[in-house]
Amino acid sequence: VERGELLGLLGEQKNYVRDIEEAYRIAPSRPEVLRAYAWLLQSRGDADSTIEILRKLMAGPERDRTVPLLAYALKERGRQEDLAEAAELFTSAAAIQGPVTHEIREMAVRSAVGCLQTLGDWEGAHGLLDKTPSDIASDCFRTTLYGLLYLSQGENEKANQAGEMALELLRLDDRPVEKRLRPHRRRAHQH
Repeated sequence: VERGELLGLLGEQKNYVRDIEEAYRIAPSRPEVLRAYAWLLQSRGDADSTIEILRKLMAGPERDRTVPLLAYALKERGRQEDLAEAAELFTSAAAIQGPVTHEIREMAVRSAVGCLQTLGDWEGAHGLLDKTPSDIASDCFRTTLYGLLYLSQGENEKANQAGEMALELLRLDDRPVEKRLRPHRRRAHQH
C-alpha cells in the first residue's frame, strides 16, 4: 500500500493501481488496505463500493480515521440522504480528538455547512455554526460562513454585515497574521 501510494504521488498511476489491487488481493481485511482500495474505487467512480468498504471500517477501531473519508465519499455521491449523513459525519470529524490541525477541523465544518446548504437546510446550517465552539472553528471563520449562508439565501444585507464583522474580528486580533490564521497549529503538532 505504501509503495503504491508513493507511486501514485509520483504520477505513476498504472503502478499505483497495480500495487493497491495486489495489496487488496493479499490482505483484503487490513484497514490500511481497505482504505487505499476504497480510494482506488472512488477514483474509478465506484461510489457505492467505496461507501460499502468505508462503512465496514466504521465498525472497528479505525472509525476516527474513516469518518472524514466516508463523509467525503457520501458528499461526492451526492444523494439527498448522503448529504444529510455527510453533514453529520463532517461535524463529527471536526470534533475528533487527536493531532488534527485547526485547518482540517474548519474544513470539516465548512464541508458540513456546504452539505446542508446544498440540501437547502438553512436552519440546520445556521444551527451547526451556532453550536460550533471556537476551538473547532474561529469566530472569524464562523462569521464568514454565516455571511456565505446569508448570501446563498439572498439576504445580501445580512451577508454584508457578517462580512464586515469578520473583517473587524480580523482587525481586532493583534497576533501576527500567521498565528491569526492558524491559531491551533502548534497545539496540533504537540500531540
